[in-house]
Amino acid sequence: MKTFYIVRGLPSSGKSTVASNIVGVENNIAADDYFYMIGNGEYAWSEEKLHEAHTWCYKTIEDKMRNGEPLLAVSNTSVRDRDVRPYYELGTKWGYQIFVLTVEKWHSGQNNHNVPVDVLDKMERRLKNSIKLR
Repeated sequence: MKTFYIVRGLPSSGKSTVASNIVGVENNIAADDYFYMIGNGEYAWSEEKLHEAHTWCYKTIEDKMRNGEPLLAVSNTSVRDRDVRPYYELGTKWGYQIFVLTVEKWHSGQNNHNVPVDVLDKMERRLKNSIKLR
């Protein structure tokens, strides 16, 4: 059975680490990868490129699914249901068993992306409101 993990959580919570440990670095795709790619290995986040980054991420996952990759993960913040839904639908379309994992920051890691505290607070509220316990 093909398996797809949608790994979500606040910035610097460890999403990429968890996803990479499950599926391997090459099969864990994130919008952040795009910012490293355009920055030639340096993290070059840009609000103007955010939509482009997410489009690249989605298309990369879809290409891997189309090619039948048996084990995949996407690791974005995905703090709202509407952030998860397109990936859930994509996995369903390509016949993947889907798991949505929410990573909490219980370690003392740093905010590697320098996201302002007020933005983190807003993201945390959205994430708490979207977690499904079913």
